[in-house]
Amino acid sequence: MLQQVIQDVTGQDFSTLMDSLVLTPLGMEHSTFQQPLPANLESRAAVGHGNDGKPLPGRWRIQPELAAAGLWTTASDLARFALAVHAAANQSPEALLSASSAAALTTQRFINFSLGLLIRRNGEHVWFTHNGGNEGYRCLMYAYLTSGEGAVVMTNADAGMALASEIINSIALEYGWPGFIPEEFW
Repeated sequence: MLQQVIQDVTGQDFSTLMDSLVLTPLGMEHSTFQQPLPANLESRAAVGHGNDGKPLPGRWRIQPELAAAGLWTTASDLARFALAVHAAANQSPEALLSASSAAALTTQRFINFSLGLLIRRNGEHVWFTHNGGNEGYRCLMYAYLTSGEGAVVMTNADAGMALASEIINSIALEYGWPGFIPEEFW
């Protein structure tokens, strides 16, 4: 519904608006909300795989609900988004968001959730996470609000969340992420 409200108020389609307001300013050059995926990007897109491990018929699905499920991105572009959240939370001069918007994005409001992010705390250590998935794909992003440390893992399989979680847990252990609490996804 919010996607439709945004389009109605601005008079612009969601994909164009997100490109000009978010993707381009953050340097997310390999990301788009265009659906269907433009033909010139198809060769760079990973084929989705179902629970049975077989490629999806047609390679992937078209997602009409762009705000909720329409982002085509890469791990490096999603990491740029995480760094932008870090910059905004720390009120860096180059931050895309105002201090009040950054606070709204990174303050726990509903149990551990802010506006779209899961905020985790362990003592003085605070990090945010977001997982996502469309049919054939799973993704997991973690980043610390204070240090900016983090990682993004993307898979092209419905069964990929357990693997993504294990990779994040291994990265956290290897790099000694402070206060990190491992999570299990299955």
